[in-house]
Amino acid sequence: MVQIVISSAGAGGLAEWVLMELQGEIEARHSTGLAGNLLGDLHYTTEGYIGLQVPVHT
Repeated sequence: MVQIVISSAGAGGLAEWVLMELQGEIEARHSTGLAGNLLGDLHYTTEGYIGLQVPVHT
């Protein structure tokens, strides 16, 4: 399970928080682990939807 916390300043300076939880496993190829590494990119559409793009490298 991977949890991603997203925060931003909302209207009137109030903070808005979102917690996304991803099901499944992410494994590193090497024993160095994944801490501090880029997982993917968050993109917002004009309709207000959020998309998480996670690239797959083989």
